[in-house]
Amino acid sequence: MLKMKDVTKEISESTFVFFDVETTGMSPAFGHRICELALVQWQEGKVVATFHSLINPGRPISPAASAINCITDSMVAQAPYFHEVAGDILRFLRETIIVGHNVSFDLSFLNSHLRNIDLPEVDNTVLDTLALARRCYNFPSNSLGNIAKTLALPIQAQHRALDDALLTKDIFARFMQDFQGKNISEIGQLIELQGGEITVPSSDKPVLPTALSEALKNKTPLFIKYISEYGEELQRIVEPLQVKIEGQDIYLVATCQFQETELVLRLDQIMEMKILPVAPVQELA
Repeated sequence: MLKMKDVTKEISESTFVFFDVETTGMSPAFGHRICELALVQWQEGKVVATFHSLINPGRPISPAASAINCITDSMVAQAPYFHEVAGDILRFLRETIIVGHNVSFDLSFLNSHLRNIDLPEVDNTVLDTLALARRCYNFPSNSLGNIAKTLALPIQAQHRALDDALLTKDIFARFMQDFQGKNISEIGQLIELQGGEITVPSSDKPVLPTALSEALKNKTPLFIKYISEYGEELQRIVEPLQVKIEGQDIYLVATCQFQETELVLRLDQIMEMKILPVAPVQELA
C-alpha cells in the first residue's frame, strides 16, 4: 500500500530494504513455504544492515526448487521456523521502502506467512526493479541475472536470497544513476515510472516467474530444463501456450518446438527457464 508521506520523499533521504526469498515451490496458496529470506537495508548509497536466515519450512523442498536454489531439507532442519524470526523481520522493515525483483512473488509469501500467525501484513511502499526494467529499458530479457549481465554488474551465487537481494540493490543503484539525469528525485516519481503501486495478488493467485510471464506476454520461445516424472533432467525449447491450475498444482502447457507435441509440466518440475528471442537452428542435446 502506498503511504502518502512517501510520495514526496526524496530518494536520497529514504531508507530502502532489498528483499528476496527462496521457497519450497511456486505458490503459498498450495502450501509452499519460505526456506530462506534476506533483507538488505540501504541508505544514501550504503548498506547499513542485513538480515539473512535459512527458514525451516516445515515441509519438504521440491526437487526442482532445490535444484534451483541448492537448499536441501537437511540444510533447513535446524533453521528457525518463520514465527521465530517474524518479529525481527517486521522491525527491520519498519519505516522503509521495500524493493525487490518481481517483488509481488516475495511479498505474496511473506504476507501469507504473516497471516498464518495472525500478524499484520506489511503495508510499506513497494518498488519493483522488474517493473522499472520493463517500462524504462529494453533489455533482451528482464530476468535479474540478464539485467545484471547487460549492465556488467558482478554476479555471485544466483537464486540464493542474500545474493539476489544484493544484486537487486546493485541494479536499483544503477537505475537511480540513470534517473538522476532525468530529474527523478522523489519516491512518487519512481512509482509513476514503474506504472503505479505494486499490488500483491490474493493468496489463491500465483505469481509467475519473470521469464515465463514475459514469454507468455510476448509469445517468445523458452529454453527450459526440468525434472521428468522418472527423475531425469531434460532440456527442451518450447513455445508457452498457457498456465493452468489443477487442484494444488500449477501447470505450463507448451508446444515442444522440434517434436511439435504438446508438453504439460508442473511448474515445480522446472529447474531453469530462459527466454530465447530468436528461435535456434537445432535443438539442444
